[in-house]
Amino acid sequence: DINNLYKIENKRVLWAEKLMALSKITPDDMAITKLEFKGRKLLISAISSLDVGQKEFSVVENFMKRIAENVEFNENFKNIKFDNLDKEFSKGNELLSFKIQARLK
Repeated sequence: DINNLYKIENKRVLWAEKLMALSKITPDDMAITKLEFKGRKLLISAISSLDVGQKEFSVVENFMKRIAENVEFNENFKNIKFDNLDKEFSKGNELLSFKIQARLK
């Protein structure tokens, strides 16, 4: 039935395209460490190096801005928001791990 096919196609999320877009907007000094889809929410965990004097939340804000500006990635999401943040030290480097939450429309 054409109407049912239309409904399915409108609600379908093409995850391969989303993951490709996410890889393109992720800065070189950042790594996505975990993706989890639960309860219509995509949880994105990432880790990034933190330069001397750089504010922790500026890294998260910059990444969230990249996500918001990328239509390929965010067209199926609403309410993209910060979830949590943690600082670590490894081999003399300051690392920032954080989580972002994106809810499906």
